Amino acid sequence: NRLNLLPDASRILLTLFFLSLGYYLYNVFHLGADVKIIAICVVLLFGAYLGLMTVVKGSGRRMSVIVIGPGESGKTVLAGCIYAHIVFTRRISGISEKPIMLSLGGVDMALHDIYLLLKSGDWPPITGPTEARFFKLRAKKRWITPVSIELVDFGGTVHFDAIHKHLDPESYNKLVEEIGKELKETLEEDIPEEVIGTLDFMQWIKSKWEEENGFVGDLREKIIRAYICRSIMEAEKLIFLIDGKQVRDFRDNSQTETQLTKNCEVYRDIMNHYKGKKKYRLVITKTDEMDDLIKKRFYKNRRNVEGKVVEKWLLREISREISTFKEITSIGETVDAKLYAICLETFKDDGENLRPLRFEGGITLWNYDDFIRGIL
Repeated sequence: NRLNLLPDASRILLTLFFLSLGYYLYNVFHLGADVKIIAICVVLLFGAYLGLMTVVKGSGRRMSVIVIGPGESGKTVLAGCIYAHIVFTRRISGISEKPIMLSLGGVDMALHDIYLLLKSGDWPPITGPTEARFFKLRAKKRWITPVSIELVDFGGTVHFDAIHKHLDPESYNKLVEEIGKELKETLEEDIPEEVIGTLDFMQWIKSKWEEENGFVGDLREKIIRAYICRSIMEAEKLIFLIDGKQVRDFRDNSQTETQLTKNCEVYRDIMNHYKGKKKYRLVITKTDEMDDLIKKRFYKNRRNVEGKVVEKWLLREISREISTFKEITSIGETVDAKLYAICLETFKDDGENLRPLRFEGGITLWNYDDFIRGIL
């Protein structure tokens, strides 16, 4: 990573500089200098060295996080909630750049727009089966460490079911080659294969998409799949979403059980592919949908139960009956992996429809503190 070359060189130079100063103080001590003054200098020197090394280390670390999940797993709402939590709780120093939002075949909707809808008590529109949105937040953790959080929001299950099949270099390169050929036929332009799958390429594609009124065939799906796969390859942390409604219903619905098993199979294959090279965060969304189950188990309201207690309980319950989830937990014992249960608090209106819960002009998020710390 060329980004790390400057910090690495800086650390070496700093170490040599402070070793030289230490050697100088050592010689001064032997020449009969005051011991107290030498001791104070050594403490100050050591403190300055540690402080500068921390700053240099942080300046070279660019952390990339990508959030993926199947259709209707809560990606759009999660994007708005992450944005709100970061901006309004100051978990990190704020958004350093305007959030990037791209939409292919759907309504353009910025993260702030999603947040405002949630705040007003409305849900953002569901991402349609032929739509895709790409969100990217850039900020700084503790004013030093650059953080990049990407969220790929796509409708349907086609992209999700296929992404784990293109993570090895040979399969990914073949996919990129196919995209390059089809783009040449469609747009009569030669596209360097190395740029396919980047955000700059997606921004260029968006303009071409609008000019051509969409692309024919499965080219669009291949383009989105390539972007997702490249983002996974380059990310430090992978956030996998599990729909809380599926967790609630899988015992009573064989179709839901099958879908949940398949979704976890995708995550299992990704973890098997990268093993300890990446960090993993498994997130159960819409935990409020399980309030009756949680109350039955703990004999109290979810808000009065610690998030970690609910997470441990869900881990045991799902592992017992979903084989691929149990395999994920087994892999998780050998890599950096954690499970989180989160939700946007909701209430039922007169029409029995779930709506976001408003309080003090904001939105109420359950267990997001631990989750945000976990993904950063």
